[in-house]
Amino acid sequence: MKLFVVTPHYSDPNFTSKKNLLIKIGHKYGIEVIFGLNKGSETDVNESIALLESSDLVLADLSLERPSCYYEVGFAQSINKSVYLIAHIGTEIHQVRSKDKVRVYENLSDYEDLIDGFFQELYSVRSPIS
Repeated sequence: MKLFVVTPHYSDPNFTSKKNLLIKIGHKYGIEVIFGLNKGSETDVNESIALLESSDLVLADLSLERPSCYYEVGFAQSINKSVYLIAHIGTEIHQVRSKDKVRVYENLSDYEDLIDGFFQELYSVRSPIS
């Protein structure tokens, strides 16, 4: 299973920690975690869209209200990808489908618990019950 992650890169001081947590937890559950390219060239945008299209579902962190994240979420939702929305507590959520289902976190520990719970749900859906 491929999970495409939409998240602020350069503007989030915790990006590297979050990325490492996502990859570690994804590995634990056998989920390939992929990120779009964030350098701004048209080639990067096209490659990111191709990665998003090839993914099974999307995790979107709407913290910091980045327009690029909303662009990617809008694209993912328009092609009917399942999008799991999260944000740092207190983040104003703008125009996205299912904004009432955004799950929030307060710190990196909450973030890790949220991601682990999400991956656990995915894993249990994928695995037959013995």
